[in-house]
Amino acid sequence: MASLQFDKRQPVIPVRALKKERTVEFGKLQIELLYKSDQYMIDREEAQFAVEHFWIGALKNAVLDGDVIQGSPIADQSVGLVDEIQPLKNYR
Repeated sequence: MASLQFDKRQPVIPVRALKKERTVEFGKLQIELLYKSDQYMIDREEAQFAVEHFWIGALKNAVLDGDVIQGSPIADQSVGLVDEIQPLKNYR
């Protein structure tokens, strides 16, 4: 599925993502940040930083820590090239 952008005031980088709990959390985060921004609880820059922080943290969790639960659900086009699943410990 494509990553969702709920409002053009809070841009997100479009990516293909696996549909899982982390993807749903990202949608909830965006809605929460838009609400806080509309209520003047945070400014647009703070909201954008929170969006970026979510994805950067998730990418680190996946790539460096091998965390498939909290890690980034980004799949991209190359996912179609996978024909075998191997444990990460083989690559360290």
